[in-house]
Amino acid sequence: MAVSTGAGMAQAQLARLEAEGKLDEALRYEILNGELVVRGFPLIAHEEAVNVLMVHLLSWTHEHGGKVFAGAGIEIGAQQLGPDVAFIGPERVGELDADGFHVPPDLVAEVTSPGTRSLDLHEKRDIYQELGVGEYWVVDLRRRRVLVHRLDAADEARTVTSGTLVTPVAPGLGVPVAELFAGR
Repeated sequence: MAVSTGAGMAQAQLARLEAEGKLDEALRYEILNGELVVRGFPLIAHEEAVNVLMVHLLSWTHEHGGKVFAGAGIEIGAQQLGPDVAFIGPERVGELDADGFHVPPDLVAEVTSPGTRSLDLHEKRDIYQELGVGEYWVVDLRRRRVLVHRLDAADEARTVTSGTLVTPVAPGLGVPVAELFAGR
């Protein structure tokens, strides 16, 4: 649900709600293209897919370095996003600060939910590309597929429905696609 327009207005609204102690901890808040977007908690299948991504990315970072976060904030310019998973490689870890991402992650993954599917497939794809995120994965639970968008590609998504997800931003990482949909 979008409740305002204009980046400054959305940021001011969110800051005011936070200062007044009126943010509901049962909801998640993002600012996308100047609109304050309020979402509820995700479903179990969503969280199971996020867990699969986290297990594989955490394993990779323990061996190679880098950082991976579930739900960490990305605040760049007027955009304030809370992706399901954000990864930054070992060579860029020093760019992070304690407040979250103020630089584009190397990889972002969003797992669709009924209320966020359109945002994940369209608006967020465009925002992440504009911010300079190297790769964007959309785990589409409804269609049991993963759309892989690479910044260096001409906005062409590669659709993965089986096998293993791999990425040049984490060489050697392999996420079995079937595991992402095991809880569905």
